[in-house]
Amino acid sequence: MPDLGARVTRIEERSEAQAHTMDYLRSDMSDLRRSMDSLSTELRGEMAALRSEMDSLSTELRGEMAALRREMDSLSAELRGEMAALRSEMTALSTDLRGEMAALRTELRGEIAALRDSFERRFTWLVGIQVAGLVAVVGALVSANFR
Repeated sequence: MPDLGARVTRIEERSEAQAHTMDYLRSDMSDLRRSMDSLSTELRGEMAALRSEMDSLSTELRGEMAALRREMDSLSAELRGEMAALRSEMTALSTDLRGEMAALRTELRGEIAALRDSFERRFTWLVGIQVAGLVAVVGALVSANFR
């Protein structure tokens, strides 16, 4: 069995090795904390930059949407104006067409009345000729019968 001095020496060596390891771990932890702090600061800076960029894009998008809304309102008003103009033009054309149709109806009624008068005269002549022919035939038969 080793003597007490050797044992103490061995324990001291182990203890120094553990102390050295602990110092190394503390150093690494400090480096890790500094690195994490640096990354955290960098990340916060990048997040702030992203927020700023997002805010500017949001403002730009709102501006473009407002411009599109104004353009759409302008086009809508223009379209309403054109539709009102077309509606008044259609009304004028409809009025003109009704007037022309009324004139054509009046003209057609006149033509039909003229044809009716013409047919009535011709029918009267036709009936007159037939009656005259009948009278002539009956007269010829009667005169032939009395001879």
